[in-house]
Amino acid sequence: MLRISAAYSSLQTSIPFTPEDVARFERVLPLVRLNSGVFRTTFRGRFHDLDEIVHSAICDMFPKETRLIAHDWAASDALCSAEWAAQIFADFPNAEVVASDSILHLVLANANGQESFVLEPQGAPLQYIHGPLVVNLVPSELHRFPLLHRILRAVGDRRSRKPSNAVQTVEWKTVTDEATICVDGWNLRKVMLIHPEVVDLGTRDSRFRVVLHDVFTPLTVPCNLLRTMNIFNLNYFTEERLREGIRSAFSSLSDGGLWIVGRTLTADRTNHATIYRKEGASLRQIRTISSGSEIHALVAEMYPVLDAQNA
Repeated sequence: MLRISAAYSSLQTSIPFTPEDVARFERVLPLVRLNSGVFRTTFRGRFHDLDEIVHSAICDMFPKETRLIAHDWAASDALCSAEWAAQIFADFPNAEVVASDSILHLVLANANGQESFVLEPQGAPLQYIHGPLVVNLVPSELHRFPLLHRILRAVGDRRSRKPSNAVQTVEWKTVTDEATICVDGWNLRKVMLIHPEVVDLGTRDSRFRVVLHDVFTPLTVPCNLLRTMNIFNLNYFTEERLREGIRSAFSSLSDGGLWIVGRTLTADRTNHATIYRKEGASLRQIRTISSGSEIHALVAEMYPVLDAQNA
């Protein structure tokens, strides 16, 4: 069977989910490429070494009875957020952990049982599916079958306008994860990008939740802990845009709060990060993991950064 790409619709899982659902979800999610060109690349235990260092700093600075509020931005499938939450809850039972991302689900649109589209909630088409054939509609995709891809891509681009318009009319935050709704002849259903184990945790523990949030928008209620791994990077954004993100992070921290910022290198999966503590209008560099955050120079341009040795 000829298949151009893995169908994002296969991220859908049963309720309750099965081990096969989890294995399929973890296999397909890293292949998902959004319209922005960003991949949903993550994996179980990604921040294990980082979390140990971060947790040591948290325990040094906050009493165990503290009602910590922790936010994990750009959390992708939020599995690493759930792992972090388990560690925090073990020592800080009154804590609250909030994972967030700018997109929590895709949309599967089907009109006739043979032809389907996978789109972003704002209507940007990502995939065209016809029978066993799946073609990505995101620009700059490379394929093993360029001629067939061009043909299917042209068909998909031409026919995606109607489902795109249908998806854009829906207020998705009011639609349940399991619901199928019909708009202009298109059956629309969410395809969740949140790991099934994370969805299950959210139903069992009210201290953990996943929400929609843009990293360039400051929190309305400042938090004690903020983690922004693998989002504020030089290969994602311009320096001007990164400065907006730094301002957003700084404004989202309460005084004395910790900010964990850095990146996981693809080659060897090592984490490089810096832990800052907000002190008034300044930041204190508490820990440096490996080579530290690649945006440290930008942070230091915007805010006075105090050395940990002067604490």
